[in-house]
Amino acid sequence: MQEKSIDSIREYAWKRRATILGLSTASAVLLLRFLSELIFSTHFDKSNYIIICTTIVLICQLIYVKKARYYETSLFYTLLFAFIFIYARASMTGGLTSPAMAWYPVVPIISSFLLPRNKTIIIGICSVIFIVFTSQFSLVHDLNLPATPLQDYSRVLVYISVTFICTVFCLFHEDQRKKMRAKLEEQRLSILSSARNTELGELAAGIAHEINNPLAVIKVKSKKIKALNSENKEVLDSSEKISAMAERINKIVKSMKNLSKNQESQEKNNKENFEYIFDNVLTLCETKMKYSNIQFQLINNVKNLDKYRIPIQLGHVLLNIINNAYDAVLIEETKWIKISINTVDELLEIKVSNSGKLIDEDKREKIFNPFYSDKDNRTGLGLSISKNNLSTLGGELKLLSDTEFTTFSITLPLKEH
Repeated sequence: MQEKSIDSIREYAWKRRATILGLSTASAVLLLRFLSELIFSTHFDKSNYIIICTTIVLICQLIYVKKARYYETSLFYTLLFAFIFIYARASMTGGLTSPAMAWYPVVPIISSFLLPRNKTIIIGICSVIFIVFTSQFSLVHDLNLPATPLQDYSRVLVYISVTFICTVFCLFHEDQRKKMRAKLEEQRLSILSSARNTELGELAAGIAHEINNPLAVIKVKSKKIKALNSENKEVLDSSEKISAMAERINKIVKSMKNLSKNQESQEKNNKENFEYIFDNVLTLCETKMKYSNIQFQLINNVKNLDKYRIPIQLGHVLLNIINNAYDAVLIEETKWIKISINTVDELLEIKVSNSGKLIDEDKREKIFNPFYSDKDNRTGLGLSISKNNLSTLGGELKLLSDTEFTTFSITLPLKEH
């Protein structure tokens, strides 16, 4: 089963909210229309029964969609039912000359934005069939009902509604095109940093391997010195300190190896629980945090977080953002770095905040570009590689603009073990 990406999860959540909003708006408009006919019309048109029946159906569908997790099936049948409503309303208010006919092409437009391709095709075919059906088999002729053309104010309301809905969807389509162009630009920049990403991973693994060789010698020699000078307290104390520091280095190297995965491992999408990843990250940065008097805080608002499978590459991203935060808070009087974990719409959201100076507005868009850095002796690849890693995993990295402190947001799809 293919894992959902952050974009697909957010798109589905938006479409579900749009469906709820659309059903609510349609129900309210039809109900108001029915009440206005009762109050202002001199005679009660039989076609108004269609309005109240449709309102009841839409309210029932609205209640179902709010309670159900999935909206597509309900919306699909609601749109199919809409054709029956349009057919009945058009037949009783003028047939092909009725303004209600304008709704036939609008229904497939709504479907194209909120439903999958195959269901939209079915909706489109039904729209064509009902247009022909309305022209050839008028409901008033078959049931011997009098046709009552809509009044002028009703015609105006219908055309205004059609124009408004079509305009909204066209504007939304343009917004989607802009987002797509921005995403293509991000992918172009990601390609520039992907080669360096692999090189840095291999370099980190190589350094860890090379450190292990002399470290093993140091540990053996330390034990030998301790054995040969068992009665010398000063030598024993020094030997124990050497062993402790060697063990500390070994732990750091092990963390580097755990977080350093080659390209093949990334393609297999290797995953661990959060505690494993965070412990390795903390091992690599806790010493300098302690010596610099930086308060480090983790706030986890997710119950049973370790039941979720989290990509090991998250460790790379967290380590890079924490190191950047470390540089930012060094010159501040109040030094703190805070990580908070939450879930939103089946997404894991990790926010990393620090007490450093806010990033200037003109630098906010540039910091994710490869090779851009406002610090001396820095490659400017950290954030661009981190963003590329998360994008490959279907996630997202961004700098929040509406926060009091500098805050980076990491978002990933949730996946249980």
